[in-house]
Order: sequence, then C-alpha cells, then structure tokens
Amino acid sequence: MKTNTALLLLSSLLLVSACGSDKSDPEKETVLPTGKLSLGISDSPMSGVSHLGLVLDELIMTDAAGVIVRHDLQDMSFNLLNYQGIDSHMVISGIDLPQGRYHDAYITVHQGDGSQGCYLENGQGRHGLHVTDGQLPIHDFELTAGQHLSLTMEIDLYRGLSYHQGQYKLNHDGMWSVDN
Repeated sequence: MKTNTALLLLSSLLLVSACGSDKSDPEKETVLPTGKLSLGISDSPMSGVSHLGLVLDELIMTDAAGVIVRHDLQDMSFNLLNYQGIDSHMVISGIDLPQGRYHDAYITVHQGDGSQGCYLENGQGRHGLHVTDGQLPIHDFELTAGQHLSLTMEIDLYRGLSYHQGQYKLNHDGMWSVDN
C-alpha cells in the first residue's frame, strides 16, 4: 500500500509541476513580418528666398489597428533649398515597421520665431516660418513584408509659401508625397 501511495504522490507532484510553468517559448511567439520605410524631402525653388530652414521633430503615423507609431527625428535641421529637383534630404532611411496600412502620417516641425525653429531668409533678413498645424503631411501608404517603400515629400514653395500680416507661412496645399 505504501508503494501505491508513494507512486500516487509522485505522479501528482509531476503533474502539478508540469502545469505550473507559464514561460513562453520565444520560437513560438508571433512576430509580424516587417518592411522598411525611407522618406526624403525635396522642393521647387522660389525667387527671392535664399534659405529655408526646416527643423523636424517627429514622424507620427497610425497603423490599421489605430496604434500611433512615433519615430524621433532629433530636431533634424536643414536648408530645404539645398534639395531641389531629384535631390532630396533623407529624413529617415530604412526603418523597420510592421507590415500593413498606415494613415494620418505627418512630420511635426518646430514653428519658427526668427531665431529658433523653422525660418526663411530673403533680402530683408531672417524671418520665422510657421507651418500649417505644425506638421508636414505624408499620404497614406501600405507596407508589405520584405518591401522597402521609399517616399519623397515634395514642397512647392510657389504654391505653399505665403506672407500675411508680417508672418511667413508654409501651407499644405503646396505639399504632396511621391512613391519613388
């Protein structure tokens, strides 16, 4: 009888210890396939403007599930006029993102006051530049697993730049994205 009791006790302990493990197997975890995204910015020139400084803060986009994805651009600054025609300033290069559709994508900028943030230089000096809603819009896009999507944001200063009541403004109607 002692042998049966001991076997029953040993079997129960093995069963309980086998059920108590809650560790996940890393090889069995679901990993979404990814694609790569690159984004550049280019412009068309405007007479009278000698320098257009952009200061970029963050790339923000929303995935199909409604999750907001952010990528810090670390206050990237550059002269937009140095990137005209087929030349573009590479803002992000080959970041990995889960596959799927992305919408409401934009880059936030630091609004300018003439000494900090975005600015414009012309024959009359340096002036603060305000961008509509503080953001440069990017059209919706879809990323496929293994794909490298390369976009360029075109900024047409003739259509988008205005001067109103002592303030230079860059409006969205002079911006669009192109799939390279």
